[in-house]
Amino acid sequence: MNERVAVTGMGLVSASGCDVANLTDQLRAGRSGIGPLRSFDTAGMKARHAAEVADFEPESQVAPCRLRRIDRATQMALAAAEQALRQAALPASGDRVIGIAVGVSGAGQFQHMPVPWSRKHVVNRWMALYQSRTRPYFQTFLIAQRHDLHGPQATFSAASLGGALALGYAIDMLRAGKADAMLAGGGEIQTLLNALGMEALDLVAAGPCSPFSGEPGMTFGEGAAFLVLETETHARRRQAVLLGELVAYGVSADAYHDMINDPAGGGLRRAMRQALAGAGLAPRDIAWVRASGTGHREQDAAESVALCAVFDGGPLPPVTSTEPYFGHVNGVSPVLGLVAALSGQNAGRIPGIPDVRPARPGCDLPLLDAAASAYVEPGDFLLNAVAFGGGNAALVAGPYCGSRRLPPAGDTEVAITGIGVVSPLGHDRESFLQGLRAGRCGLAAGERFANLPPESAKRAGLVPDFQIKTVLPQVDPRRRERLVRYALCAAGLALQDAGLGPRDCAPDRKGLIVALAQGPMGPYERFFETVLRGEFNASTAHLMLRMGRFSVAAELSYVFGAQGYCATVCHGVSGGLHALAQAAEILRRHPELDALLVVAADEVSALSLRLFDALGVLAAREPSGEEWVRPYDPRATGSLLGEGAAALLLERSGRARTRSARVHGRLIGCGLTADATPEQGGLEPGGRWLERAVRSALQEAVLEPADLDGVMAHGCGWPAYDAREVRALTRLLDDQPVTSVAGNFGLAESAGGLFGAAAALWGMAEGEFYPIAGDSRPLASLNFVLGGPLRGDYRHCLLAGSTERGANAAVIVARDG
Repeated sequence: MNERVAVTGMGLVSASGCDVANLTDQLRAGRSGIGPLRSFDTAGMKARHAAEVADFEPESQVAPCRLRRIDRATQMALAAAEQALRQAALPASGDRVIGIAVGVSGAGQFQHMPVPWSRKHVVNRWMALYQSRTRPYFQTFLIAQRHDLHGPQATFSAASLGGALALGYAIDMLRAGKADAMLAGGGEIQTLLNALGMEALDLVAAGPCSPFSGEPGMTFGEGAAFLVLETETHARRRQAVLLGELVAYGVSADAYHDMINDPAGGGLRRAMRQALAGAGLAPRDIAWVRASGTGHREQDAAESVALCAVFDGGPLPPVTSTEPYFGHVNGVSPVLGLVAALSGQNAGRIPGIPDVRPARPGCDLPLLDAAASAYVEPGDFLLNAVAFGGGNAALVAGPYCGSRRLPPAGDTEVAITGIGVVSPLGHDRESFLQGLRAGRCGLAAGERFANLPPESAKRAGLVPDFQIKTVLPQVDPRRRERLVRYALCAAGLALQDAGLGPRDCAPDRKGLIVALAQGPMGPYERFFETVLRGEFNASTAHLMLRMGRFSVAAELSYVFGAQGYCATVCHGVSGGLHALAQAAEILRRHPELDALLVVAADEVSALSLRLFDALGVLAAREPSGEEWVRPYDPRATGSLLGEGAAALLLERSGRARTRSARVHGRLIGCGLTADATPEQGGLEPGGRWLERAVRSALQEAVLEPADLDGVMAHGCGWPAYDAREVRALTRLLDDQPVTSVAGNFGLAESAGGLFGAAAALWGMAEGEFYPIAGDSRPLASLNFVLGGPLRGDYRHCLLAGSTERGANAAVIVARDG
């Protein structure tokens, strides 16, 4: 059965208060948190207002000497997370598993970024460290490290949908038994670049925003919010105070355009209906709606249409928006809205909209005016989120009541029916496997790096030229960035391999999860070239959107008509493997989905190569003049970058059998943990938590370590990383073969995990386990596959890997039949 999920702690830092008590006072008074914009000079700008945090003291969270090394968004997130955990009063962890899910837009914070006199992008060790700390998962890691959170770890980088996805994922992890408690939320700030971009796109309001009424336009803000979620059983066992309940959620993609939302609100309508169905409720059971209500003309109109459609012409409940209290804080807005909704409702006051004006055309909704002080009976409510690129989410939440019956869980067996790769070894199964059998190294010095200084022109695993039209004839490659082309092609190959045509799966039952360490590098480099020249116009603003990670998922959902669950996750190294584990759980828990496409992609550019080199993590050049990736070899001095994309199509096993699909394997066990240690940048040297992830996957699969036939690990040539993996596996294995594909492809941060999955699945079908490429000479502590493929009868394979910050994933796949 679906276990109930309770809220036991809340915390926030916002323009309407830096704790829940102050926020409640602000809501009672109906005071807007928007005021004059003071963070930067607004001369010549339309936007003169923002919801800025005035009373936050970062020194309470971060030592003064570290303030410039941790961005303001993360500083606020640390404070909000601490408040939530303090209110929840969770005892010291012990055997308790507490995870974290962070949802943000993924927009760069770009604080303290130097602008040199040369007006060129700086590349040195300081800048490389700066860039690594602006990745979204850095915030997740710091919070987990501070509070000793060893459970599942996920970071959603999905425009304004990020926080809603994080909340939904936390619900799924709790109901799946992967964690006893989850911390969910995030932090973001308003930056000058974001303000310039939104103004260039004509999206900002001249004054404070007015959702659904008055003049259209958005007002941006900053802040952070977190909630502690627990299963009812866990919360009652420790007699926790129950602040509210998250009942169900729904996520959908418009698949209408690669950037623009569906003006008919079709995606949001589907998300709300999914959430209601998951809660076992009818529209008439909803007491009120916390709408997205950003003030954006088209989004407000589309949301109005969707609400009217869901309530099917009947009376709509009161509708409100919390944007006037917080501004639009991008991916954190849904979480701030949820904290406001629960705290206001618990205080007997539904947050109304300050200063409601005459409704705009197409937005005739029963808006709740804060000044009217109309009492609304507390009850279950809908919380909506809408994002650029056509992402939509809806949650059902409410007060914790004694009697509630939820629909049964949708737990089911997951089959892998499609595999697609775009790799340095080739783009089809045969060339991919031939390269693996021969131990071929796909690393080369590409023409892309011809203008780099000789000392920076490292080899990399680069994808050979290919024509995307051979896979997707309807796609024009000229308007797609390199990373997007890789992702589209891999996804197209996976769908072709699965034989999944438009008639085999309804668009709204087909979902998508995309793993990216970085967004498209082409728009990123062109954006900063333009900005550093002192220029900013509508074209620059479009580049800012195109370099966002969410844009890749939006392109994929649009091209393939995937209107179901749609998310972008950002993990770093082994990101694709983490996404695979997440996708399996999402498919199991959501009966409205029949298939989920998992895509991971990476791109190597001259800039990314130079930044990684400046970090000192790339392999040193040898006397021969070349560099090598040597997984598990004591001589290793680092890794080399790789690129490409891989995609796996997951389906419910019953549906795959119904349509007589070929099954490459079944996903029978997943384990997710985190080291959360201050040692070695987050990696616990003994690999204790990686071992625990593997044991969790084995327990779910009902297997013993001896039942494993082989291990596809993630060694990449980083000595501390590889040694930790060896220690964990040595405690688990007898003499099973162990291998890694990093020597073939280089360190493809996200795609590498799915390259390994493809090699394992295809290899089991061929009765082969492939060797570690190159001249790696690992220590004899494990049975590493070297020299040539190892023939055998492989039925169960472990896929294991960790991020550079110590988040661990273990997945067990079984050969079908």
